[in-house]
Amino acid sequence: MTARDTRIDFLRGFALLSILINHAQQISGIYYFVPTIKHVHPGFSDSAEIFVFLSGLSVSLAYGPAMLHRPLAGFRRIGMRILRIYALQLLVISAVFLLYAALSFSPHIAAGPEIMAIAHRPLESLLDALMLTLQPSYINILPLYIVLMVFTPLMLTGFQRAPGLTWVVCLVVYMVSLALLYMGWSDFIPHPEKRWSFFPGSWQLIYCGGLWAGMHWDRWKDMLPSSAMVGFAWLILVSVSAIRIIGRLGENMSALSWLPLNKQFLEPLLVLHFLSLYVLWHRYVPGDAPWLGRWPATWLRMVGRHSLELFSVGTVLSFAIALLALKYESRLLHIGLSLAAVLISVLVAHLLEIDKPARSDPRASEGSPG
Repeated sequence: MTARDTRIDFLRGFALLSILINHAQQISGIYYFVPTIKHVHPGFSDSAEIFVFLSGLSVSLAYGPAMLHRPLAGFRRIGMRILRIYALQLLVISAVFLLYAALSFSPHIAAGPEIMAIAHRPLESLLDALMLTLQPSYINILPLYIVLMVFTPLMLTGFQRAPGLTWVVCLVVYMVSLALLYMGWSDFIPHPEKRWSFFPGSWQLIYCGGLWAGMHWDRWKDMLPSSAMVGFAWLILVSVSAIRIIGRLGENMSALSWLPLNKQFLEPLLVLHFLSLYVLWHRYVPGDAPWLGRWPATWLRMVGRHSLELFSVGTVLSFAIALLALKYESRLLHIGLSLAAVLISVLVAHLLEIDKPARSDPRASEGSPG
């Protein structure tokens, strides 16, 4: 069995901490430069695409062999993982609501319709949370992951036995999802808190790409993409970066509204941009890159090895940062709490490393998107 690929853990850790800090800024509306994916890379896609892809890759590495050789054991492990994610989703929603209650202030600047729905319709909201139809902003990616995990055994079996047909099905589902977007499907949903912020029918495409990559990772991880692929990836990256920079320098960002960049349904431009990033990362960052074995990469890798737990902790921390900074109207407090949250995440990851040193998969832990 091959050694663990440190690039996977590093990227997941970087994406996790980027999500934590970016969400804390977006919830509060307090912005400043931090070297996260959102700030260092002026592109269309961001941490979400990276994390969903890496989750598929990690799940394939963790469960693929079991599904091939011991299907019942694979089903059981995936089922336990789904229950764990489901429980964490309910805990995170409860924790965030308690934060709003404990740090209540007026006006509720950061309280979106989803959180207010819990306060105004508690029993209905509890049922909606149990049914995964209540998806507050910034707490809405775990429901996507639950749906993807439910279909993971079917996807893995399909890629193992009929990969061509399975890819056709994935692409058809993606195209049908886009058709729903263009037909105005989301307009028929009355409550904003009950909309899928990451529509599973669209986001399964990038997850399936991760599953497919994981099934061939032993062979692909050291292969370099062709010069043509690298050149095309650079063309996409430079073009997208130029468009975004021009938009940011302009007086009105709505000038870019004509671009098909709906993140809820993962429109093709987002997929294309993500693929260009993946090609360039795979080309220029070898698995044995020396810097991956040095600080701070070692901290990020440690965080990435416990993605589900750290995503849940990070979600609660991001709300705590935002609400405290708004309550005391302090940008400096926001910055200090964000730094403290990063250190807390590293500490939690370290404690999990001590607690479960022998349970990790040799190649990749069981991933979770964030």
